[in-house]
Amino acid sequence: MKKPCIIWLFLLLTLTLASDVKRSPVDPLRPEVVQAREFALSEVRKLCAHCSEAWEESYRNLRIPLVISVESAPSVFGDGTNYFFQLELQTDTPGKYKGIHSIVVFEKSSGGYKGISIDEFPQIDYVETYPL
Repeated sequence: MKKPCIIWLFLLLTLTLASDVKRSPVDPLRPEVVQAREFALSEVRKLCAHCSEAWEESYRNLRIPLVISVESAPSVFGDGTNYFFQLELQTDTPGKYKGIHSIVVFEKSSGGYKGISIDEFPQIDYVETYPL
């Protein structure tokens, strides 16, 4: 029970501190931004790696049909860059979902990524043929 509380506290602290940092708009087609976006999608897909088969498949099928905005700022914790995305996430099988999410990608200055923060988990709607 303590682990989820610690995770939520960390996410809240991260988003609070990150909101105080001056952000700059970034071209969503820059190679490093595209890589950060693909990393974010791969991490979001993992959020349901141990769910029921239908949930897991829906998360694996998530895609990003629209990048609404991207901003960057220096990392609050250590050297690196944070990318602040407003993304539309969507899946159609086996459940349906379409929603806009705020996702922060934490990039290390030495290359690679540390992780992500997402505002909320995508809430998949299922039809009767796909029980939870």
